[in-house]
Amino acid sequence: MSKRMKLSIETSADTLWLNAVDGHCVSRYGKHGFEMEGHPGHGSKSVVGMDVWATYRALVKQAFGLELNDGHCPVEIRKSNNAYREEDDQLVEYLVKISEVKTLTNPFRTNPWTPGRITPKHIDDALKANKTIVYCSEGCNFTREQHIERIAFMVKEILEFGHLDAIIFSCNIDGDNVSLIDGYHRVAAAIYCLLRKLGKTKTIRVGFDGFEDGFLLAFPSAKPAIGLSKYRNWKERQSETTPERQVA
Repeated sequence: MSKRMKLSIETSADTLWLNAVDGHCVSRYGKHGFEMEGHPGHGSKSVVGMDVWATYRALVKQAFGLELNDGHCPVEIRKSNNAYREEDDQLVEYLVKISEVKTLTNPFRTNPWTPGRITPKHIDDALKANKTIVYCSEGCNFTREQHIERIAFMVKEILEFGHLDAIIFSCNIDGDNVSLIDGYHRVAAAIYCLLRKLGKTKTIRVGFDGFEDGFLLAFPSAKPAIGLSKYRNWKERQSETTPERQVA
């Protein structure tokens, strides 16, 4: 097997691309076959079967040292072959120390939403008043008060379930350009619990967009997260929550 090449994996409903660090595509897999540097590839007039995907996976591992799984196979191809399983599309998640995440992004230090700082004391007050918000009917246009109540709601979720849905970081290949793209309320809630010494967990579930190698460099404490949640995703959790606001 070749030494692992640093690649990013990008997918759409019907195509997968493997891109090198400099951005050029070294391989592409689609409904009618695949292309790969150093290999003649494979073409078909009809939608390729899962046997071709198995061949492609083996070639990628041999050529680049990269292990693909069935979740990487484009959704439309799996559906055409009656091989679609929802569990294959679950986000690859890791457990990362909250303290490690806190050094890179801290909503209590820099408010990412609205003017005016939000502090742990604001969360204290919201929890004491039992003011929490599940979601906002105005979409993402939260007021500062609603952001505070949203964080307070997430704190209660952590204390009840241990972990929330994964936050998502974007990572470059070297791990020195990392930014949070989803999950500021969850990060704030986790940091609050750490600061106030609430609950037992000292980690947060984290997923990534970009290069896994860079992600693991940025978060040395990362360990695979398996079977941590009562719910498979946020929609399942939300389906059991009916009130828009929960205010004492």
